[in-house]
Amino acid sequence: MNMPKEVNLFWQWMMLNDMSSGAVSLWYSLQVMKMKVGPSSRFNAPNKPLMQLSGSSKTEIWDVRKVVGLTPFLGPIKKIHNWS
Repeated sequence: MNMPKEVNLFWQWMMLNDMSSGAVSLWYSLQVMKMKVGPSSRFNAPNKPLMQLSGSSKTEIWDVRKVVGLTPFLGPIKKIHNWS
């Protein structure tokens, strides 16, 4: 799906479902990272760039990733490493 269509669908989905501002910021940050990767169905999103793009702390990132991962626009989000 191309970016404008995906953003439009996400906006419509948000009108029917409650999301925190952190979740919305994270979703858009993930979309920016997805654009940088190019046409790929999967990509890794490290915490550090997400923290810089969204302005969230590491704890906020993981709390919000759980919510954003439940949207129909992103697949499952897994924690790969348990580094502090």
